[in-house]
Amino acid sequence: MLPVGAFLAGAALAPQLAYAPALVLPLALAVLGGVLGGQPGLSLATFSLGLLRAEASWVARMRASPGWDLDRPVEALFAPDEPWEPRDGSWTASGRIRALSQDGRREEVDLRARAVVSSAQAPPEAGSYRLRGYLRPPLAFLNGDPAIRTGGWRLRVKSARWVAAAGPPRASGAVDRARARLLASLGVGARPGGGNGSALLEGLLLGRTAALPEDWQRGLRRTGLSHLFAVSGLHVGLIAGVVWAATALLRPAARGACALAVAGAYALLVGLGPTVLRSLFMLTAMILARLSRRSPSAINALALSAGLLAAGTPVLVYDLSFQLTVAATAGVVGLGPFLARRWGGGPLATSLAVGAGAQLATLPFTVPAFSLVPLGGAALNLIGVPWTGLCLVLGLLWAVVALVEPSWGMALVALFEPLARPYGWLAALPAHPMVSVPIALGTGTACAVAALALGLAARPRRLAVAASIVAAVVLLFPGFRAQDFEVVVLDVGQGDAILLRDGRRALLVDGGGWPAGDFGGRVLLPALARLGVRALDAVVVSHPDSDHCAGLADIAAYLPIGEVWIAPGWGGAPCLDRLLGRAGARLRVVWRGDAVEWGRFRFAVLHPSPGEEGAGNDRSLVLEASAGGRSLLLTGDISDHIETRLVRRRVLRPVDLLKIAHHGSRSSTSLPFLASAAPRWAVVSAGRGNAYGHPSDSVVRKLERRGIPVLRTDRHGWIRLRWRPAGPLRIVTGRTPGLVGESTQRMRLGPARLALESLGAP
Repeated sequence: MLPVGAFLAGAALAPQLAYAPALVLPLALAVLGGVLGGQPGLSLATFSLGLLRAEASWVARMRASPGWDLDRPVEALFAPDEPWEPRDGSWTASGRIRALSQDGRREEVDLRARAVVSSAQAPPEAGSYRLRGYLRPPLAFLNGDPAIRTGGWRLRVKSARWVAAAGPPRASGAVDRARARLLASLGVGARPGGGNGSALLEGLLLGRTAALPEDWQRGLRRTGLSHLFAVSGLHVGLIAGVVWAATALLRPAARGACALAVAGAYALLVGLGPTVLRSLFMLTAMILARLSRRSPSAINALALSAGLLAAGTPVLVYDLSFQLTVAATAGVVGLGPFLARRWGGGPLATSLAVGAGAQLATLPFTVPAFSLVPLGGAALNLIGVPWTGLCLVLGLLWAVVALVEPSWGMALVALFEPLARPYGWLAALPAHPMVSVPIALGTGTACAVAALALGLAARPRRLAVAASIVAAVVLLFPGFRAQDFEVVVLDVGQGDAILLRDGRRALLVDGGGWPAGDFGGRVLLPALARLGVRALDAVVVSHPDSDHCAGLADIAAYLPIGEVWIAPGWGGAPCLDRLLGRAGARLRVVWRGDAVEWGRFRFAVLHPSPGEEGAGNDRSLVLEASAGGRSLLLTGDISDHIETRLVRRRVLRPVDLLKIAHHGSRSSTSLPFLASAAPRWAVVSAGRGNAYGHPSDSVVRKLERRGIPVLRTDRHGWIRLRWRPAGPLRIVTGRTPGLVGESTQRMRLGPARLALESLGAP
């Protein structure tokens, strides 16, 4: 275990070590390891071997890479690790890009990516492919350091004519036919949205978690039960155990071979991802140990499988799925028994200890990735794991029937509807600290917290007191000074999300969002957690378009919400209904002429009037917020038609900050409106490289002509304004424009002067 751990550490640290020449340090460490001898020497030698392997495979190439022009097509050598699947008129598969070519230059790389081919026809059977298309990096949102990234690299291929086989066909025709029969039995492609029973089988048996309802995925994530649908040791071990028991009359070697053969076929069926390969390697090691009459060691089998995977593909040490599968298994087989012994044994203590061990072991990876600590995960595992095991056993029996006759399988899918209901109940759990707590920690801090928690968990008498102290610190002291006011324009891409804070109180105006997907959990929650927000006193929906409202509907599953403010006339809007259904908050309808007090903030509602007619954008809420001698104007997506109406009503007054309407569209921000609002600063919330061209050049020129400094989320990242009553206004952004990489820019705006300081800039 220790030598393999040292090897993984070497592979992980290789990119951070800028040594020259490249071989000096690892060779020196290898020699030192040979001199020391014993366990320390062996660990030092394998650490140097990890450095060498990572350097030889990908680190040097990544350092020397001059970059690629993403506005022009590239040719990629793509090796999928799962079968191609039809989705929305295209074919998609995840895998690794092994090489890239552009303008006669070719370079070997190792990038995890998802390829999407816009075609009605499936790609040809092959082990690898040459794809010509457009490469897109993971989406990045500059809300603090490091940037919040979602998804992975994407390679978009516009036509099947740009797809060519680059290797021999995969020798898995029978496996592909079996998968096709199972999918036909589930009605995939024939009747989309075939019900929760179909989604349960598709996600549980085939690992296609994208088929699960979004509410399920959100509920599993915030309760720490996402691992239930990750095809790993539970699936592979159960299949191997059934085969081992069914072949009891055979010799041990034949039984082991049958178990490995069936488990291997299942691994091919679901795709050879890191979790599946780890489980398969561990199973192989355990069976070989049993056949060689050696005592099986789960922790050594885990170390061996992790070492083999990392030796083959060192970049896996940075792959979250690899990190989680190794850490969770180490927690189950290593920390679980340790905690169970300290807790006195017994079935209940053992079950809780296993769940707690897995949660503690994965904490250094899950918290930096998801900004969420599922406090109720260990307890919910007591129910979730047995229930999922039962569903898996019945699902495997269903799969046998479906492989024999797909029509019988299709008829039996309805029987799984009741079994699927508990996963929907997870989504209905209220946003409460006993379920999960949002918190932002770096990897090093998360490791220290996990180590401290493990030390306390080993002493049950002190655990309750320590847990109470930690809960009080986390929930009552979010790290924001009570006397400060703050406004944060979050980077949510092509959308709006503006946080107002009065001490520890928080109000969110809009929340960005995508038409589909958990934008709130993936982007909005980490940003709010970095700001120390644990609950929202109120959320304001300027209008229920998805780029303003969808993130609020998502975040209601993670954070308690006190009130929802909306304008009249939006009843029946789907996004708003989802928000109100999840939040369970009090509804407040506001319109023109209302004055609302929230903490020390005062809100004047300037638009719309009751019974307002017109386009949806023109019925956006327009609010003037003021506190501590500062004011800001929030305009939603109104057009210049509504701006003209506001000017004629003479309700506008000079403000410190103007949120430019409709992301800087040319249809807004008229000159008379700017003259009336007379902002000292303007902020534009828009996505980098958005397809709409926001903000438009005409709007930018208008602001420049009036001498109004412009802050933009597509260039600066998040924009934070903080002040105290009668004090200067301090502006902090997430990035300095024009610099490669990220830095922090701070601006202090006093009564008579402006001082600019760039931190991290050359």
